[in-house]
Amino acid sequence: MISNLEINSPLNEVGMCAFSIACSNSPANDEESKKNDKILHVISKNADVNSRDNFGRQPIHHAIKSGCVSTIRKLIELFYG
Repeated sequence: MISNLEINSPLNEVGMCAFSIACSNSPANDEESKKNDKILHVISKNADVNSRDNFGRQPIHHAIKSGCVSTIRKLIELFYG
């Protein structure tokens, strides 16, 4: 599990933080309900929901790229709706 200190730190070579990584996992790699639980867990740890990777992409961009409609809906519901 990621500590609060690491939650907003870049965790891979493109600078994605934990929230972006949670949003980017495709449903094929993770059941949708588990994926949304992971996203809510990372948010509860004070993740920066507007973080950007090295290319300027935010978590919503990674969710859209993953094609996981339930994640996209959850993010819109939580932050844009």
